[in-house]
Amino acid sequence: SSGSVSKVSPPTPGWGPGEDQPSTGPGAPCPEFTGVSHSGSYVLSGTVVTMESESSVLLNGHVLVVDGMISAVWSEGQTMPTAAEGVEQIETGGIIYPGLLDVHNHPHYNAIPIWDHGTDGWNNRYEWRTETAYKNAITKVENGLNDGGSDGCSLMVESMKHAEVKSIVGGTTVIQGATSENEATFDSILARNLEKTNFGEDRIETRVGGSWFPTDYSGSHVKSKKAAGTLDAWMIHLSEGIDEPSRAEFDSLVNNQLVIDELIVIHGTALTSTEFALMGQVDASLVWSPMSNLLLYGDTANIVAADEAGVSISISPDWGPSGAKSVLHEVKIADWWDSNVLGDRFSDYEMAQMITTNSVDQVGWTDKVGRIKPGLAADFLVLDSFASNPYRNLIEAVDPDVRLVVVGGFALFGDVDLMQKMTDDTEIINSPDFQKGIDIRFDGVPSGTQTYATVEQKLKDCLENLSIGPRPFDPWYTFGDDRYFDVLNRSLTFQKDRTVDLWSDYYDINLDEHGNRTNTDSTDPDTWAGGPNNGTDNSNNSTGTPADDGEENNSISANDLPLLLPTFGPFGGVQHPANSSLEKGIHIEECLTNPESRNDGRVRGCGSLVILLWSGEGCFVESEISNLIEYKSDCIGDSSWKIPHPELGESSSDGDWPVSRLDPSYSSGDAITFPGRNCEDPIVMNPLILGDEPPKRGDDVRIGEWFCRDASNWMMPIEIQDEETVPQGEEVSALTEEVWYWIAIIVSLAILVGSVIVIVRMSLNTPQQFINLRDEKNRSNNQLEMPDQNESEE
Repeated sequence: SSGSVSKVSPPTPGWGPGEDQPSTGPGAPCPEFTGVSHSGSYVLSGTVVTMESESSVLLNGHVLVVDGMISAVWSEGQTMPTAAEGVEQIETGGIIYPGLLDVHNHPHYNAIPIWDHGTDGWNNRYEWRTETAYKNAITKVENGLNDGGSDGCSLMVESMKHAEVKSIVGGTTVIQGATSENEATFDSILARNLEKTNFGEDRIETRVGGSWFPTDYSGSHVKSKKAAGTLDAWMIHLSEGIDEPSRAEFDSLVNNQLVIDELIVIHGTALTSTEFALMGQVDASLVWSPMSNLLLYGDTANIVAADEAGVSISISPDWGPSGAKSVLHEVKIADWWDSNVLGDRFSDYEMAQMITTNSVDQVGWTDKVGRIKPGLAADFLVLDSFASNPYRNLIEAVDPDVRLVVVGGFALFGDVDLMQKMTDDTEIINSPDFQKGIDIRFDGVPSGTQTYATVEQKLKDCLENLSIGPRPFDPWYTFGDDRYFDVLNRSLTFQKDRTVDLWSDYYDINLDEHGNRTNTDSTDPDTWAGGPNNGTDNSNNSTGTPADDGEENNSISANDLPLLLPTFGPFGGVQHPANSSLEKGIHIEECLTNPESRNDGRVRGCGSLVILLWSGEGCFVESEISNLIEYKSDCIGDSSWKIPHPELGESSSDGDWPVSRLDPSYSSGDAITFPGRNCEDPIVMNPLILGDEPPKRGDDVRIGEWFCRDASNWMMPIEIQDEETVPQGEEVSALTEEVWYWIAIIVSLAILVGSVIVIVRMSLNTPQQFINLRDEKNRSNNQLEMPDQNESEE
């Protein structure tokens, strides 16, 4: 009233005097800054592995990204969304996966390389933490890097940025273990930090104790958040060791009613089937860090017991001093353990789930990331295609194979060509063997203008000048880090009662001048016709070499290939000859039709079918008079297989005949496979049976020792009559059965010889290397003869 203004009390927007500030709604605390956000649109194209199911792999797939989110996902032949019209399309030339998750790490230690401790290990984590050697190699180095004062470099920001670079180099888009110090400078960019406010929420609790887990631990904050419905995950460092005191830490959870569905046990190395059974009863989860466990204790968690109890398992590397540099590399020791110790318990798809979907489901982010579907964040890992199975491709991929890593729509790391298409601030970084592009600079973020070269040099300079003496720096790459493999190979604990050679099993590859691997067993990713691998072939065989069946496997020269390629197997009536191979011709191997799958009186073949062509003008088209495929020297305008063919069907659903979507007209010289699907497992799943009634599905059981790779099933119905279709009361003699068998053989032979004309065309001017499905062994030993440049067309 006097006309003057003065402060009388602090304002209380949204609530009145004496009231508590609301936790949600008006007046609630604002969420922490979650980083820069992507704006704009683009389409990523390639083979899309959605991780929604094992069979959810889209050949020639496309993903529309709008403002950092996945807006649409579709494959070639489906209608393009209106929102994608006119949007920049980026051909990745690779396989697009969801970004990987690292749900347990201590990243502020990760400028320190793997610890060469030289001992035979310890019984639990509290033993090695008191060792003088540990303090000199790890503790004092971390303090010197990250702390201030006269002996410190105050480089926590740089340490965390370097740690996240190591993660995104391996396709990690989410990482756990961020520190609270100076977090704004790194929490808002690069990989998502799991514990921080993400997507406007902070619903994850963690506990990593420096001493034994207290027996009277109440966990009151955990219980209160669970009661309030604001707890998605409780991550607890527990039972890391191989002795009884380590196992007993779990008893404290039981005694304090803390074995809950949100529980995620980190390590659990000492747990037995009893503890895992309790976890399984409430849907609790486990984080498995096999490399760290083996390096420190010589053993790892009882993964079989965990799996038998129904415990969800994810894989994470723990930290740099005793783990891999990212989950992409940690999964290799997990895969090695599964193959060599557990007897291939887990399929390749299940291993892939342990670094993607299992992790997101454990932490309650199912509707946020971890799959490629509309409405989820645009977090991707794009890999070169070098294995015929996309999940095997993921497991065996190493740093040079990483084409692109995207977080929230931002391209952060990858091949230089893709990075320069997607960002105007690409920084080139080099390893001893390959080159990549990276972008860690973001305006508006504290210290956001630092280049990676600056970060790296600051850390190296500090390590070189520590008061305790120079210490090594852990580089961002694994492929080319000789020290890493040397420590693993010499480790008494890692090699305890076993011989683990990760380099030979996963990293011993050749790169061309562009940094791409030269030994592959896949076709082009856009023409991959892969069906799911059930895990029966976890042999880490990157070259796709078939098992040795003792038969000679001599190649037929190109000039000897007939104009009419023979079909071997029950339909052709000819035994598979010893002098032929999967490198040429058409092959249908024998399958047994079980009674359940042939009750409509029909039988069909299963096995491998592949046709290989020289470069030429022609293409394969559907026959106008049958359901077969024939070669045309002149491709007609509507011969592309990209267009629908209702009479044949291009869907694998019941009632349709599965036909490959490959358009041979743009892949002359490559392997042509059709129709449909690979067969790599003992059971050929759900083959189509055509009969008078609507077609239905059944299982075929493979007979004999044969190998099918990069090929398709060709299921041709042949009408037969056997004991199951004879009217009741009639007897069928062995002679009658044999007659019907030979009738079937003759009919099928007539169908194939009379209807399938496959012409092998050789280009007069542009001969091309005959593609042999990337089978390195057969390619080197059984090289096909190429026609002379001046040879006439055959």
